Amino acid sequence: MQENQKFSDYLFFADENLDHGLTSINPENPVFVLVFCIFKKSNLHIDSETSDH
Repeated sequence: MQENQKFSDYLFFADENLDHGLTSINPENPVFVLVFCIFKKSNLHIDSETSDH
């Protein structure tokens, strides 16, 4: 990121799937999913015909 830029060149997404406090774990399916994705903005292409924005 350049010194005078206000925003980063990257988009970052994080998500989890399970109880936040880990208090109601299903013993038959004790799975915790934590996902991180980082995308470089210059590599993204948004089709204006299919985009909602």
